[in-house]
Amino acid sequence: QIIGRMLRLNDIRFTALEIDYEQVQAVGRFGNKVYYGDASRIDLLEAAGAAHAKIFVIAVDDMEASVRIAEIVTHNFPHLKVLARARNRAHAHSLMDLGVTDIRRETFASGLETAHAMLRCLGFTEKKASKMISVFREHDEAMLVEQRQLRDNEKLFIDYTNRAGLQLAEVFRRD
Repeated sequence: QIIGRMLRLNDIRFTALEIDYEQVQAVGRFGNKVYYGDASRIDLLEAAGAAHAKIFVIAVDDMEASVRIAEIVTHNFPHLKVLARARNRAHAHSLMDLGVTDIRRETFASGLETAHAMLRCLGFTEKKASKMISVFREHDEAMLVEQRQLRDNEKLFIDYTNRAGLQLAEVFRRD
């Protein structure tokens, strides 16, 4: 909904694919083109104009459906820039495996905002709290990429995660 609202506010026309009929009706009331159905269906993607689109946004709650859509879109419409929402790290890794590089983890931004508020409540200055959040974000995004390579080996995955956490703690202590 936020993406659609932002597009409308900038007078950018878009086409939505929606599997929830009530959402189809809601989106349609605002004058947007919306197709009802499973976005992993190639016939629906073609009817909706995916071949002529520039960007494809995947914002689906069901992780398996999201990955299935990403697989169909990246395979059949390689020209599309795919932006995807991931529910967690494992979901992000699955999307990355399909070549999706622009991924937003669902609770990551709100978690960072809450951590920032918590640091402020604990007495950290705005500057210090913001710096810590920025460093954490950068560190975690790099960890996400590295962990993908190790996800099939639980011991290596845990060892790497623990070492990376210790490194970040040392960065925080030095600052």
